Amino acid sequence: MISANGEDAEKIMKNFSTFINGATFWAIGFASVKSDVLIADTGINPGHEFADTFCTRIVGPEKLKTAAAESFYRYLKQHNALCGNRLHPAALIPAACAFILEHKINTLLNATMIDDSVNKMDNSHQITLMTSGGVRKLSAGCVIDTLIPAGNIRYKEFNAILHGVSHETIPEKWLNADEKDRMTPFISPGRFRSEAVLHFPCPADMDYIEARFELEKFWRARPAEIAEWKIALMAREFFEITGKTPNPGHEYFSKNFGDPLSALDAGAMEAMR
Repeated sequence: MISANGEDAEKIMKNFSTFINGATFWAIGFASVKSDVLIADTGINPGHEFADTFCTRIVGPEKLKTAAAESFYRYLKQHNALCGNRLHPAALIPAACAFILEHKINTLLNATMIDDSVNKMDNSHQITLMTSGGVRKLSAGCVIDTLIPAGNIRYKEFNAILHGVSHETIPEKWLNADEKDRMTPFISPGRFRSEAVLHFPCPADMDYIEARFELEKFWRARPAEIAEWKIALMAREFFEITGKTPNPGHEYFSKNFGDPLSALDAGAMEAMR
């Protein structure tokens, strides 16, 4: 449990105005503005939809509309996680945790929602969670699911952290200078000279095991011009961007957004409506 108030999970289980499934950046932005919210996630990393995918995209502060997103940008800047439009992926989880604590956001990690039933008397949601401490129950006025399966993936890639001598040695043709959704493998310079990220575009229906196999096969046959770079770590999730969908609830899906700041900004904007 991440709790700025030092409360344990037993005390946190109560009535909430909103329950959000998924500790995504959209959820974190929403809960930073609206009080009496509980976020729960099956994983252990807040902001995993960008942090665990090694996302290097980041928008500039001039495109942000909320104070919450601006403060998160300042935190990244102050802690040396940004250089121009280059983001150090490893900074996202510590930054998200610090933001959660600063804004006193109730966030329960390693927790799975196993039941959501509606009380017909008051239309409240009676939610049952399985946590590391056992079964927990709570009541919420509404439920928002930010982990809805994508279903309409417009762009998908499997990424890996690279370690090398200097990103200045990356040939121009391997870079994605215009920052568009490139459909061939490319490399993004990292925040630090010895750091880079390999972006490996995948078909929408490719699973995780196949993606690891294909990326490894590609990397073993890589040309000599990038041979000095070594794979340090592969992503735990796919980086995905979804297209617009008419299905209710899908507008909250964090993979509707191309970077963490945009997702956090949208969540904060929704809470202010």
